[in-house]
Amino acid sequence: MKKLFSLTSVVLSLIVSFIVVSPAILGDSDYFVKKSDRKNIVLLRDQPKGLMAKEISEKGPCVNSNLKVQYYDKKYAVILVGYFNDSQHYNWFTRDAQRQYDVLTNKYNFSDNNIYVLVTQKKDWADNLSMNPAIIDYNATKTNIMMVFTHLASILNENDLLYVVVIDHGADTHHLFFKRLGIDIDFWRGIFAHDTFFALEKTENTSGKTMILHHDLGKNTNQSEIGERIYDHDLKEYTQNIHARRIIFVIQPCFSGGFINDLSGINHVVLTASTEAQLANAPFIGYFYFGLNGSASDSNQDGRISLGEVYEYTADMVYEWIRQNPEGNGGRPQFPLIDDTGDKIGHRNDGFGYKPNVSNKDGYVAARIYDLSYEEL
Repeated sequence: MKKLFSLTSVVLSLIVSFIVVSPAILGDSDYFVKKSDRKNIVLLRDQPKGLMAKEISEKGPCVNSNLKVQYYDKKYAVILVGYFNDSQHYNWFTRDAQRQYDVLTNKYNFSDNNIYVLVTQKKDWADNLSMNPAIIDYNATKTNIMMVFTHLASILNENDLLYVVVIDHGADTHHLFFKRLGIDIDFWRGIFAHDTFFALEKTENTSGKTMILHHDLGKNTNQSEIGERIYDHDLKEYTQNIHARRIIFVIQPCFSGGFINDLSGINHVVLTASTEAQLANAPFIGYFYFGLNGSASDSNQDGRISLGEVYEYTADMVYEWIRQNPEGNGGRPQFPLIDDTGDKIGHRNDGFGYKPNVSNKDGYVAARIYDLSYEEL
């Protein structure tokens, strides 16, 4: 349990300095992913000119020993599990949070002290908690989320990495407005999205009942019956003072593409499960985990896993899931998006704007982030 700072200190810090529909997750065997067999690569420091990548595995493929890379000084992560509407989703969401924690610590050498896990905890569903409660640092409330990001803003520097993953339900009020008018905006790719949010814990209303609005959020506008929400502009505000070399956002909720226009930035990589107008029932975050953890995503078989390879693998698996389960996403497609150009527009990996070999196109930066540890220069 990381209790490194108090709410009082955070409030003072704020004054002084700055003031996503659930995936129907399948079992492991249903992901069509092989277990990891990737080779071992280490990096040798050579500051200030950069780093040299050196292959030291006798069985592994050769890596250019003259390749200059920039290694992250420190690596931090935030794993956030928001609201769930039943015990099954509680099981799915917490399981995926545990998987993210495991792959970061076991494969990518993140320190437990640098991983902040915030989970909406429900005592009467304790038997459905699919994660080790010892890794949970805070309850997932708006105050705690802001507190963690404020703390990170005070300790990260320009050579550090921050990896943020959000596992939750989600909605976009802009989409709902047009949906009520009968207008289909599935292909807007986040350009006009606004007020996209993911849900946190519900609050008590005067009748003693509790609820939160997620899938059909337009049906009830009684604010006394709505739990906390983290909007796209909220997450932007919480992270805008974090001056890291790279911030990676992995946003799983439905309608998550709507976060792109707010989270987009020159040193940001934003990966979403869907567009701002789509449900996200295909197990995006599960496939993303397997992409990080296995060799199946290493498409060029060079023994390294780039973030771009993980994204491409995940997107392709989502497309295949939708193909095999045509009604699983409400009869609609699901397009995982990427934005790493900072232009506030996300693209599909099979779309015209995704060109990982072109420096000003989406996919270029992600293709040069390897093993969540270094970047090719």
